[in-house]
Amino acid sequence: MNQGHEAGLRVALAGSLKLEHARLLLELKPDIIGVRGAVCEGKDRKTRISPEKTRQFVQLFHNEVAIRCSAFETT
Repeated sequence: MNQGHEAGLRVALAGSLKLEHARLLLELKPDIIGVRGAVCEGKDRKTRISPEKTRQFVQLFHNEVAIRCSAFETT
């Protein structure tokens, strides 16, 4: 991951990513995260994308980033 960023590239991660991978994804610091099954109805990538699950997934990342930023501000 660092090698891609050091080379001036944007780094993307995708493939069976789930909500429980959020903290690891934040540690890896990709520029783009691709999900499908995690935000689909019934967790089946062949079904429709659920707007509510999508909002929850995005909100989790926003919350984690906010927590990490506030931890830096207090140190």
